[in-house]
Amino acid sequence: MKPNNMKKTISIIILPVYFILLILSFLFYPLSLVSAQEEALFKYENNQNRDPFILLVTKDGKFTVTYGTIDSIDDVILEGILYDENGKSVVVMNDLVLKEHDKIGKIQVKKIEKDRVILFYKGEDHTFKLKE
Repeated sequence: MKPNNMKKTISIIILPVYFILLILSFLFYPLSLVSAQEEALFKYENNQNRDPFILLVTKDGKFTVTYGTIDSIDDVILEGILYDENGKSVVVMNDLVLKEHDKIGKIQVKKIEKDRVILFYKGEDHTFKLKE
């Protein structure tokens, strides 16, 4: 085949492929816009719940304090107690994992029992029981 004939053959093959790809891109472009719009409309609402992807325990086995705040004793929400007879109990309140003697602001976890926790706030003990 001569070089001129080869150029003609290549252009005969490439041009239709180019146009087909161009037409396909115009056909699928609106689909990518719909996907982007759907993604922009979706917003995850956590409803003040703890993010399940934030670890509560570090790699070395220590409990982490996640997000949350407690400004007064009225803000305390007791969510759970993990009781350990050997003194390694923890309490979950306001999305925070705390052990005895931990402090959050002016509130201190004084004692953790099987079904209740005693908090110390402004010179007084406050008892919170688990709801059944």
